[in-house]
Amino acid sequence: MMNFDRSMDDFFYFPLNKEKKSLNNIGLIIMMSLLFFGVIPRGQAHSFNEIISFGDSLTDIGNVSGLTQEGSSPVIDGYYKETHFCDNVLWVEQLAEYWELPTRTPGRGGTTSLSPQPLGNTWAWGGSEASDSAIQPPGVTELIPNLLTEVSEYLNHNEPNNSTLFAIWSGANNLLEGRKFGPLAAIDAVNAVTQSMIDLEQRGARHFLIFNLPKLGDTPKGQSDIWVRDAADIYSLLYNIELKEQLRKFRRDRNFKGRIYLVDTYTKLKLIVDTVNSGETYTPTFFVPGPPVSITNVRGMALDVFNETGTYPNNYLFWDDLHPTTVTHQIIVGLILQATQARRAMLPHEIPGLLSP
Repeated sequence: MMNFDRSMDDFFYFPLNKEKKSLNNIGLIIMMSLLFFGVIPRGQAHSFNEIISFGDSLTDIGNVSGLTQEGSSPVIDGYYKETHFCDNVLWVEQLAEYWELPTRTPGRGGTTSLSPQPLGNTWAWGGSEASDSAIQPPGVTELIPNLLTEVSEYLNHNEPNNSTLFAIWSGANNLLEGRKFGPLAAIDAVNAVTQSMIDLEQRGARHFLIFNLPKLGDTPKGQSDIWVRDAADIYSLLYNIELKEQLRKFRRDRNFKGRIYLVDTYTKLKLIVDTVNSGETYTPTFFVPGPPVSITNVRGMALDVFNETGTYPNNYLFWDDLHPTTVTHQIIVGLILQATQARRAMLPHEIPGLLSP
């Protein structure tokens, strides 16, 4: 029987490499100390020359808005530039700025009526699913590409660089928009993610930033209905369990040459919700770039405050009924820095007990 109550700490998946390397234990301790205690500047610890990202509205910075009717998100007053599903910049923009990488620009091929932008770096489409088909989200005037099409369009116009970080955050819409539920839906979504990784790796990609799903039942939309909440929570767990297993298969596959950095959004966002629901204020205990973060509201929507006052609160977890605020995206950047920097000096098979077989 599956234990759905266990900590998602077990779901972390660390950098992969099949080449055996001999590392001195003292050297490991020194490197960990330097990274964790800030002797090495955090902003300089990475070695990526670019971030290429795929996914849905959690990453889209202006693709689907070009096909969205006025009055449907994100083409609504209050949404950042009426292109973002958020009150301000997303995680990928914050991370790129912190790492001093080029400005984020939408990337797309020619599968829609919008003009292609093959040199863009952010190929996500709001409303897309982790699948190989197309979908037409509510309020969007035509079909948009799903994850595998996003990746194939990128590969049709670009050759992956082995110093680029390829980010994939996809799968929530398979339940929330597609109305599909159950183990097969979760497996299908994860299969689309892993196939995207394979397609990119076979063309030369070597660094993958992979996100698991947060506890979808904690969103305002999930909280609005008991059945929706329970279905969303179970789907999240099924997805994350399947993702964990598939990433372990990559670890055992000596033909897969990539390093994988898993961002555990499930555990951290659940901790935020539990902390605030217990009457406390959530403040990160790890490094988060940008202004100080304090979350005190995990049930309401910051959009409601904007509609009432014209101001943006900075203490909300959620912007609308599904999407996080820019402050939450800021926390996610902190999680990404943990995944990509603090453990970059080591490989999983070289640290006894770090991963179960």
